Amino acid sequence: MAEKKLGTGQHNFRAERIDAATGLPSAQAMIAMERLVPKPPAVAAKAAPKPATPPSSALQAAQKEVYTIRRGDTLWAIAKRYLGSGLRYTAIFQDNREVINDPDLILPQQQVKVPAP
Repeated sequence: MAEKKLGTGQHNFRAERIDAATGLPSAQAMIAMERLVPKPPAVAAKAAPKPATPPSSALQAAQKEVYTIRRGDTLWAIAKRYLGSGLRYTAIFQDNREVINDPDLILPQQQVKVPAP
């Protein structure tokens, strides 16, 4: 088994099963992953006190992050990365009904809003 340390950025892996009779690929699997640079710990700074009132819906809408879909992405993986659980993919789908018609069919370069966790 080859061992290699991956740098930051996107990495794609492919595995193929070769049919013994024909010598041709009979199955394949592809995995895409992104290795991010860990954020340094936040430095404690004096900040203005936060208001006690909950944020308005307009402020919550402004907190949504825009994500550009890349080849190999799934809503499940995006939800897991940004919302902490792949099960929350439906929140991304519901917020982006004007962009995504089918949650199983997303395309590279589509821009979707990801709600705050």
